[in-house]
Amino acid sequence: THTHTHAHTHTHTHTHTHTHTHTHTHTHTHTHTHTHTHTHTHTHTQTDTHTQRNIFLPSTALSNLISILFCCQFVWKWRSPPPRERSSKFFLCEVVGVAKEIDWYSPSGERIEPNKPEITVTRNDESSSTLTLYKAGVDSAGTYKCLATNGDQSAEATVNVKFYQRITFKNAPSPQEFNEGDNAKIVCDVISSPPPTIIWKHKGAKIQMEKDVRFKILPNNHLQIRGIKKTDEGSYTCEGRLMARGEIDLKIIRVIVNVLPTIRVWQSEVNATAGVGQSAMLTCAADGYPEPMVTWAR
Repeated sequence: THTHTHAHTHTHTHTHTHTHTHTHTHTHTHTHTHTHTHTHTHTHTQTDTHTQRNIFLPSTALSNLISILFCCQFVWKWRSPPPRERSSKFFLCEVVGVAKEIDWYSPSGERIEPNKPEITVTRNDESSSTLTLYKAGVDSAGTYKCLATNGDQSAEATVNVKFYQRITFKNAPSPQEFNEGDNAKIVCDVISSPPPTIIWKHKGAKIQMEKDVRFKILPNNHLQIRGIKKTDEGSYTCEGRLMARGEIDLKIIRVIVNVLPTIRVWQSEVNATAGVGQSAMLTCAADGYPEPMVTWAR
């Protein structure tokens, strides 16, 4: 009798928590005049551990994961103001798996070459890359794309970069002069992102357009005063507000109204008699602003 017992135990352990156990027992019985008993037991245990860094997920799963990482990385964008103009910021693109290439693309769709003066792309390791914008302005705003590829598989994620500009007075000279009776336009050019709301005040009080139809805010936010009067002279406040950020700034503009000179005449003709060596008084009264210069001629 030959008894052959083969026990093969294969245990494969993966981080995916799949355990496969195969037990094969082969028994062969042969009748002979002598008896040999052979027992062969082979136990083979193999443990393979694979981390997900060695598995490149399908593009859909990878894309979702990149999007999640981008979301978490940029959550500050929604809890605090976007970066200011001429500030520097970096953005991390991290993938699951080994990506042979990780490229960044600008809002224009062009691939960003590494180590440019104003914008750099740095490969950190086999699964992440960093995009850095140095002293970027509103011209750098837009949607940037991170594209990860490995063979014929690829995945991408995007981040929308927005910059905000503080309220800035580009053209608001002071003083501004007009002649009485003119349709005056007080200039105040204000820029910001998003565009601000403009409020005009005169002598500290908000101008009530409905109470004085001579006042009107033009589409470019300049203040128009039709038939401006000397009494309209004074300090005007051009105030810009950004309600979303609670930001406010103002510019005080002094308005001067010039009045053309006029002569006040009591009599068209005056006869004055004086002896030789005596004084005679002739009167000429003139009004205007600035004070007019009076000259005499004979």
